Amino acid sequence: MSYEEKNSIISLIVTIGVFGYYGFRFSGLYAEGYFTGPEAMTRTGWEILYLIGYGIIAQIIGQIVLTILFSILANDPRPSFVVDERDRLISLRGVRFGYAFAGGGVTLSIFALAFGWDPVIVFNLVIFSIAAGAFVETLVKVVLYRIGG
Repeated sequence: MSYEEKNSIISLIVTIGVFGYYGFRFSGLYAEGYFTGPEAMTRTGWEILYLIGYGIIAQIIGQIVLTILFSILANDPRPSFVVDERDRLISLRGVRFGYAFAGGGVTLSIFALAFGWDPVIVFNLVIFSIAAGAFVETLVKVVLYRIGG
């Protein structure tokens, strides 16, 4: 398993964990009415800033911990960090799919806003569309590594 493939798998795991936690937290706060009133978008902004901070910290910790775990399980104390042409092509293909997915989600979010959805929900749909695009990008990379793309 190449270094890039390991990083992609780790990124998938961390992304699912962070956005799963955020979705659970957001749904609870939304049900309690936390995002109502004139301060709704300010509160939403702060929650998104917390999400970004948690996501960065989780990615760093996840990369360190899971890279060590992969090294122990593979009995490889000196992993190779070489990125070749195949890795670049797989990455570009993943980026293409991820951007298409994120762009489609953002476009659908704009339609949702046009049809009268709550702006707090729409803003979170945009954030989740971007996250889903990053998830699809990484998933495409993992699949391409697995099938030998």
